[in-house]
Amino acid sequence: MDIDSLEGTVDAARTCVFTIVSRNYFHFALNLMASVAEHLPGVQRVIVICDDTDGLADEANGIELLAIDALQILHLDRMVVHYTILELNTAIKPFAFAKLFERETLDKVIYFDPDIQLFSSGAPLLQCLASAEVVLTPHLTAPLDDDKHPSDLSILQSGTYNLGFAALRRSTGTQRLLAWWQDKLVRDCVVDIPRGLFTDQKWMDLVPGLFEAVHIERDVGWNVAYWNLPHRHVTLAEHGYRVNDRPLFFFHFSGWNPNSALISKHQDRYRLEQCSLAVRSLFAQYQQRLVQYGRERHALRPYAFATLADGTPLPDCARQLIREQLDWGQPLPNLRSLEGARLLIKWLTTPVDAHVPPLSRLALQVHRARADLQAAFPDVQGLHRQAFVDWFEHCAGPEAGIVGALASVGPRDNELAARRPAAALPAPTSAALVAAPAAATSQPLVAVWPYRLAYRLAWNSRHLLRPLTTLSFRQRVRALLMRRAYALRPSGALPVASTTATSEPLPDAPFGITVVGYVKAESGVGESARAMLRALKQADIPHALADYQVGNVSRMGEAIDERLANGQRHAVSLFHINADQLPLARSFLGEAYFEAPRRIGYWAWELENFPADWHDAFAHVDEVWVPSSFCQRAIGAVSPLPVLTIPHAIEIPEHSAPDRARFGLRPGSVAFLAMADMMSSAERKNPFGAVEAFATAFMDGAVDAELVVKISNPSRDAAAYARLQSLAAGCPGIHLMPDYLDRPALNSLIDSVDCFVSLHRSEGFGLVIAEAMARGKVVVATGWSGNMDFMTAHNSLPVDYQLQALALDVGPYRRGERWAEPCVADAARKMRQVAQDPGLRHTLGQRAREHCLQHLAPAVVGARIAQRLEILRSSLVR
Repeated sequence: MDIDSLEGTVDAARTCVFTIVSRNYFHFALNLMASVAEHLPGVQRVIVICDDTDGLADEANGIELLAIDALQILHLDRMVVHYTILELNTAIKPFAFAKLFERETLDKVIYFDPDIQLFSSGAPLLQCLASAEVVLTPHLTAPLDDDKHPSDLSILQSGTYNLGFAALRRSTGTQRLLAWWQDKLVRDCVVDIPRGLFTDQKWMDLVPGLFEAVHIERDVGWNVAYWNLPHRHVTLAEHGYRVNDRPLFFFHFSGWNPNSALISKHQDRYRLEQCSLAVRSLFAQYQQRLVQYGRERHALRPYAFATLADGTPLPDCARQLIREQLDWGQPLPNLRSLEGARLLIKWLTTPVDAHVPPLSRLALQVHRARADLQAAFPDVQGLHRQAFVDWFEHCAGPEAGIVGALASVGPRDNELAARRPAAALPAPTSAALVAAPAAATSQPLVAVWPYRLAYRLAWNSRHLLRPLTTLSFRQRVRALLMRRAYALRPSGALPVASTTATSEPLPDAPFGITVVGYVKAESGVGESARAMLRALKQADIPHALADYQVGNVSRMGEAIDERLANGQRHAVSLFHINADQLPLARSFLGEAYFEAPRRIGYWAWELENFPADWHDAFAHVDEVWVPSSFCQRAIGAVSPLPVLTIPHAIEIPEHSAPDRARFGLRPGSVAFLAMADMMSSAERKNPFGAVEAFATAFMDGAVDAELVVKISNPSRDAAAYARLQSLAAGCPGIHLMPDYLDRPALNSLIDSVDCFVSLHRSEGFGLVIAEAMARGKVVVATGWSGNMDFMTAHNSLPVDYQLQALALDVGPYRRGERWAEPCVADAARKMRQVAQDPGLRHTLGQRAREHCLQHLAPAVVGARIAQRLEILRSSLVR
């Protein structure tokens, strides 16, 4: 069928092509639709406006404009505040498909991104839709084998199929697909690579498996773009552009900016000047056409949903916070109304705790989203609180778009004091007023302004430096400048001495730390204490230990340096005993360790809300250390004391010691390892998920893979272990190991496998995950809770999840609280990917180990502890 025979056919008359734009992209849509009119003549053309439609109709020229409100999306008011402009434009795609299919005159609906242009007949597409119900195009039809971006891995993370194009034919299968897709995109059309999500696109990976009559079009002339250009040679012939001697059907100008030398901001492989003459010609004509369709006029149009109803700008970081943390189960007003604006502003600016200076939810979210801020101010709710607040007040506007009512970090000191419980505000003693050492005091403005200027220049030039430097280098430079520009100074959130312990240090309490806890326990809480001892040793901090075993039924077989159990009491007692057990521990230990000038609890908690029943434990300590920012948010939200993040110090060996034969692993197999202690809640640790994912990934036997499931204390939950045995029995290649291993044997087991899997529902930190990464193993683990302090999409494979409320109490975890339900299908895909790609295992394993060396090594954690102790030293030793 040629282009002349296409015009006026039933296919064309019953076909619609649409795109979605906000007003600032209207010129892209006009250019697309002009090319559609030329190469798919006779089809209906629709532009869905994800914005106001004011001022656009006059330029439509026969193109139908469909307003977002006409899609009749339930809770659209919520979507427009919790999605960015990119996310919202993609989230409404299945709703637009469904709306168009309501028209009985349409059998086929085709979507193109607005930054696409057609160059030859669309007849082959209509022919595909004659037999297929869904037509998709893959990003890649050959590997990307250089060291440029994007890579095979980054394409996999963003989605196998490019959703700049999708074509559907009316059918019951299509209706089911659209209903499923709509349900996913109401909340999860986000750019969240660690969770395995990339707008609407990543969901399409499932479509060929979930639905029938799906056609994957591999024609090299379709959807040509920066990601596949290495495999597609574009030429200009007498009858138009060709790709590998095939007609160029459509080119996707994704991420192109006429003011940049790159062909796309999303890649670093090609500068325009390096491309062939034909490719340069494509971009030159495209630029001319966009100018013709009003680029200078439309690009400046404001986005209607950029602000709340009262005009307050709503930046992207606020949208993410609203989506992830607002209680969507409560009754809410229309969030596009003035009442909705007031609710959101109040919620975003509410302080996260009762300390001063106040730190709003939104300010903490900004910190959480940026690696450079985390590096500059790692203890944002404690030691670095004041410095970060200073940065926020100066930089949150220009850097994050936080202005107006949202720029408030929370009520000031007198307002906080008025609402704090009396017990949270003891009268300061003379010791509490001791000045911090000179290293922590604020610098005069004359000393910091050069650094502030240098930091501002570094921030403003970040895009110019992108082609010349790595992201991690730019972040390190900015973090260094921020630390100098916004130097530490005393903060009301961090009293420098105890306000509840004895006012005079004991005669036999020299400077240093006594670690009190389950130091011999073969369990997570025991390893936590031993990790602390490793960090203290590396930092040359005087220390001793007191082995406490009451209430812990784990085997007490771990080797420790017994010389440290010398009865010495230092100025700091550090209790590696969780909050629920601390009052009991005090009754057994007596007052000796609680009379130290400084008493610190090292606590972990695995859910978002710290149990109210445990709040009495705050009375036994002067401050709290926690292993992750996840724990800090949970405990710090209710703590009357400073809560500081001190991560676990992870042992990082120079060499590995695998012994596959010892553990019954076949030579040459790809081995996975999962672990769980039945005393730590089988439901939370969820070894069942690892078994189910392994079975899903490898049941066909196409890959030689094995899974070892190491279980501690199986008798403590016999029913859970029986369930695990039943699951494992149905899948060859799964080995249950229901026994203790000493530390050398456990390390050897980790060294013997290729990948560690943890489909937990929540972790306070994720010790074994970190240990596996430190030993150079690729990790596939749930992308939520404490492990996300050290897991990223760059060094591991985080698994997608949905947060779910507990229907019943599970051990200490109460009904109604939330934890993650990992996606078994996503985990299975990633496990199969690990098994099939030795290069990926090596790359991610090396990156994981390097990250641990930089952030979790004993020397690094020890230096962090020493920094905090230096703040306390003047009040602990006099």
